[in-house]
Amino acid sequence: MRVIPAEIQFKDWLYSIGTGQVGDSVMIPLAMRVNSRQELYTFVFNTGFDAPVNELLKRLILSPTNRIVDLINDEIIDIIDSPEHVYLSRDNPTSENPFAYNLADYDVAQLNRLTPIGMPAHNIKLKVGAIIVLLQNLNTQKGLCNGTRMIVRRLHQDLIEAETVSGSSDRGIRIGICRVRNNYKDLRPDQVSFERFQFPVRVAFCMTITKAQGQTCERLGIDISDEPFAHGQTYTAFSRCRSGENIRVFAPGKKPDNNGNISMRNVVARGIRFD
Repeated sequence: MRVIPAEIQFKDWLYSIGTGQVGDSVMIPLAMRVNSRQELYTFVFNTGFDAPVNELLKRLILSPTNRIVDLINDEIIDIIDSPEHVYLSRDNPTSENPFAYNLADYDVAQLNRLTPIGMPAHNIKLKVGAIIVLLQNLNTQKGLCNGTRMIVRRLHQDLIEAETVSGSSDRGIRIGICRVRNNYKDLRPDQVSFERFQFPVRVAFCMTITKAQGQTCERLGIDISDEPFAHGQTYTAFSRCRSGENIRVFAPGKKPDNNGNISMRNVVARGIRFD
């Protein structure tokens, strides 16, 4: 459990969420709330987007769905004051079946619109200073694994120069990321499988709660425009940060009670517990 000893009350609160003791909803106190996404961005990234790598990578926004994650990442990219680079993938249908004639007629534009789980998008919009996350293991010995967050430092036509931190060190290390072949195979009958030649990254100021498992941060924002829908998402989200004082929640449309508290859905499968 990602907490420090002084946060006993927060630790107990997390435990009650994870075990389902709080029931199907969690009360979010007024002190933990913000009233707009802009306020959420300001709280999480209060040092700006040009902070040192070890500082910036300890800041994160979470949301249950890709719909809100993509919206937030697009908004923050637009805030950054640097030239924009757009990288388009090369997509091709693939099949081991020589009689799959339907693939030959499959519109590449349709492939461009697909983004299966774990695959980079056809259209990646980046700026220097953007936070990105790796979607593949590039070098496990150097800690460049699926889920590693890093900061874009330079952008070239066929190369992304990025900086991250390694292990417990706060020193930044520079790496170069090239385009790679990303393969998607749909095993259902008559479904298309395809190859995407693209950088194995995604913008990651904001991540889905599921993708953020294993992350630890010092400033955390949670956007529940779409509420948690799967087992353990609420616990996973709040436990990414060591202190409740460093968490803010944006919950549009939620009506507060007389004390200013709001409720957040807590999905816990009975018979499953967190230790």
